[in-house]
Formats: sequence, structure tokens, C-alpha cells
Amino acid sequence: MSNFTDNIKIYFTKSYLRKYIIYLIAVTLLSLGVSLIYQTFFGNAAWDAFQFNIIEMLDVPELYVYTPISAILVIIAYLIEWKRPNIAMIVPVVLTFIFSLGVGLFNDILPNVADISIIWNVIYFIVALTIISIALNLIVYCKFSLPAIDQLCMSIAKRLKITFGQSKIIGELIAVVLAVISGLIYGNHADNFNMGFSTIFFIAFIGFFVDLLRNPIFRILKAIPKLELFSDGMLEEDINQDNYRRTARGIVIKEDKILVIFMKKLDFYILPGGGVEKNESLKACCRREVLEETGYKIKLNEEKVVVTEYFLDATYENHYFIAKLRFKKPFPEKISLTEEEKKSGMELIWMDKDELMDVLNNYDSTHEHGQHVMWREFLGIINSI
Repeated sequence: MSNFTDNIKIYFTKSYLRKYIIYLIAVTLLSLGVSLIYQTFFGNAAWDAFQFNIIEMLDVPELYVYTPISAILVIIAYLIEWKRPNIAMIVPVVLTFIFSLGVGLFNDILPNVADISIIWNVIYFIVALTIISIALNLIVYCKFSLPAIDQLCMSIAKRLKITFGQSKIIGELIAVVLAVISGLIYGNHADNFNMGFSTIFFIAFIGFFVDLLRNPIFRILKAIPKLELFSDGMLEEDINQDNYRRTARGIVIKEDKILVIFMKKLDFYILPGGGVEKNESLKACCRREVLEETGYKIKLNEEKVVVTEYFLDATYENHYFIAKLRFKKPFPEKISLTEEEKKSGMELIWMDKDELMDVLNNYDSTHEHGQHVMWREFLGIINSI
């Protein structure tokens, strides 16, 4: 009984109460964003088009369609993740219902711009995309249930090991297929299956917006873990702020293997990456450094962790990103090593995660900072994957 009581108390701590507030704001913003799209002449997003087809086909109130479709989507989401059915499955369905009520409320409040100039319609749509993307990232940050459609997308993201934004594109494409099929059955293809320009725009931009805003939002909310690593014998009062550098490192994954560099002359393993140049973003730095050191062109997913390491003569703030290859083969002509890197004898190796973890944790480097560097990489990977 005491354990149950303790568990209940956890959900009333300050951190959870803060998340409840953010969650309510996010759901409200999500309703607002979708409603803004409804006020334009661009038409419906794919999932809305599919549900409208079903509503028109069956000639029933929206509630009779939204609820069972939401339930089906949640069941599919659980099957994708191989999760056992539980009472929590009800939450996305209820949330979808609340979300639809919010959309209806905003529809009664917001002015319709469908018959006004195209500029207002474009402004509405861009603002809507931004608001929806912010709302989805806020809900993901809270780690609470998403609306049923987005819960399905999140399950796809976890199964395929892609970003939430990328899974949103897949989800919208699935909805297009369902909208077309339901439209053909109903026979309303003369009205473009209830789809319009927003269907195309939503597919083209929603994933980009969601992923673009993810890292800034998570940084503002301090949701990206930050770890500190001190070199031997150092204390907090010894921290060197005068020589402070930011770096970006890529955890490049291919077929469950991770790309690592063995510095032969220095005798330690390290992930590809390096220092951020002036006016360069962290993502741009990571892509550039990986290309210059390995020849591989990568696409980046989320920033996962920040490991700040302290030496007597310098401080390094290392940002770790999950990355995948854009092309299977490297571009050797793109490799551009510094003289120091050339002298270190860099050798590229693809390793299984478990093997790499064992090497980083147990390899006995002869370099004075070798163990420190490998422990930093170990922390970066273990907190990212």
C-alpha cells in the first residue's frame, strides 16, 4: 500500500505539475493550429479528409466516427510496438475527443479567410504549421499520450528508428491512401476526396517543421540531458571559461552498427565530429565534420545529450546527434583532414553497439587523455540510443 501511495505522490510533484500545464497548453495549441487550416481555402489535411469521407458516407455525427477510428489507430500503434493492451490505451482516444471539441470551439471563434486574399490564407497556413509543430513537440516532451493519429506516428518512429517528424510524413501518406479508398467507395472523387492543397502542403512541410523546432524547444525546456565530466584531479573552481569550445558529434548508424574512428598513433577510439566554427549551427557543424573526417554524407535526427568536459586548459561542450547515412558509400574526395588528424592515423571502423560499448569502457589506452575521451563517447552513446 505504501508503494502505491508513493507512486501516486510522484504524479503531484512540481515537475509533473509543470508538465500537466504544458500538456494542456499543447493540446489547446494543437486544436488552434488545426482550426486555422480549416479557415483557409486550402482544404483538409489527409486524416481529416479520410474521416470526413467516412462521416459523409455513413451520414452520422462526427463523434460516431472519430471515436472508433481513434480506437483502431491506437490498437495498431500498440501492435507496431508489440505492447500489451492496457487501460492507458483509452487516453489517446479521450484526448482525440477533447482535441476535436477544441477544434470546434476555435472554428466558432476564428475568422474565416477562405474568401479573402491568398496572402491571408498562406499566413494562416504557415502559422498553423508552426503552432501544430510546437504543440506536438511539447506533448512529446511531456512523455504523455498523444492524440490517436500522432500516437500511431510515434509508434512508427520507434519501430523504424526515425524522427517523429519523418514518421508524421509516413502517417500523412497512409491517410492519403485511406482518403482515396474511402472516397472511391463513397463516390465523392468529384470533390477530390475532400482533399485539397493543404493535403500536399501538410505532407511536404509538417515533418520538416516538427523536426526543425524539436531541438530549440527541448533546449528551452531543458529537456536535453546535460552531463559533466572532469579530468583527473580537477575541481569546479578549476574550470577554464576563457578557452571554451562547442563541438558537435555524430552517432552515425548503419544497419545497427555505429561508425567510430580509431586514432592509431594516439591509441584511442572517438566518434566523428569537431569544433563549431563562427556563425555555424550545431547541425551544420556535425554534417561538415563527419564529411571531412569520414567522407560520409549524413542526415541528422534529434540532438540527444550534451556532455561538457573540463580540462585545466580548456572546456569542451559536446553535443551528440543521432545520424544516418544519406548514401551508402563514402565520398573519399570530400575528406579534408587537418595535419594533426593526418598524423593521428585515423581508421574508420563500423562496430556493433555492444562491441563498441565494451571497447569504449574497457580499452586500455596509452594516451594521457585516451580513457577520458572514450568515457565521454561512452556517455554520449549510452544516453542517446
